[in-house]
Amino acid sequence: MEKRGIPFLSSPMGKGVVSDIHENCVSGARSLALQGADVILLVGARLNWMFSYGGAPTFSESVKIIQIDICMEELHSNKQAEVALMGDATQVLKQLIQATAEFPKSDIVLWWDKLKAKLQSNAVSLEKKILDDSKPIKYHFILSKIASLIPKDSIIVNEGANTMDIGRVVLPNYYPRTRLDAGSTGAMGVGIGYAIAAAITHPDKKIIAVEGDSAFGFSGMEVEVACRYKLNIIFIVLNNGGIYKGQTTEDMASKNPVLLSPTSLTPNSRYEKIIEAFGGKGFYLDDPSQAESTLREALSTNTPTIVNIVIDASGPVPSIVAEKAH
Repeated sequence: MEKRGIPFLSSPMGKGVVSDIHENCVSGARSLALQGADVILLVGARLNWMFSYGGAPTFSESVKIIQIDICMEELHSNKQAEVALMGDATQVLKQLIQATAEFPKSDIVLWWDKLKAKLQSNAVSLEKKILDDSKPIKYHFILSKIASLIPKDSIIVNEGANTMDIGRVVLPNYYPRTRLDAGSTGAMGVGIGYAIAAAITHPDKKIIAVEGDSAFGFSGMEVEVACRYKLNIIFIVLNNGGIYKGQTTEDMASKNPVLLSPTSLTPNSRYEKIIEAFGGKGFYLDDPSQAESTLREALSTNTPTIVNIVIDASGPVPSIVAEKAH
């Protein structure tokens, strides 16, 4: 990648294998990178639902795939590869570097110019969302605040609907094997178990579980396990009162409960009280001006902790998730 000047982006569970802040990373221009590529070098990733099974319009109809995978059954899965290479990715890439050592460096200046222009324009748009510190708290603002405060080698568990989609964009990973999310299964409710397993496996690291309120609700009582074993986990619940969007307290008061959306949850639920019942520490946050101080205090603890953050119930506008880092 560095030797050949090739742009790259990661699949969700591959984030951090190469740092998200590497100069060749183009995840901020994901749609253009995939749609405009003539050739894709697929290294261990799978052309499943997260990559639209390799089809248009996510990819060009004429795109050629060079696929590297250790599993024979995955070769040509969902889309016929132009070249299929079975083997350990590290060894195959070393062989490719050796075999192409004498090749001239590809001239893809115009392609890079297009990608950099898109990266810049998207970065400007993203920055506006991150700086929106209005009340109620917005996704991009609080996720960016979390990213700026947690240790770079934290293991990030991230699940939910908007919470995971936007988290893939705003929560960077700097090192391999430091991100756990729904991955290829697309499941919700796995995050608490992932966090517990990560804490047991890596007791020296800070485990940050960023959960949507619905995702947390699937297995939230498992925080008792975290408390029983005194695991160093910070559970951060982004609480918008539903899946994608929820109901405000006023909505709930004015409507017949039978008529409420089945994706709605009770607004302003006090999830932090759950962990307090088991001896953990709970924080409640609904004021953007208190975000940094609250998060800093929570991160300074060495006991299982929930930070319950009430965010905008209306959810993000569709354009906010336009560049998902799937």
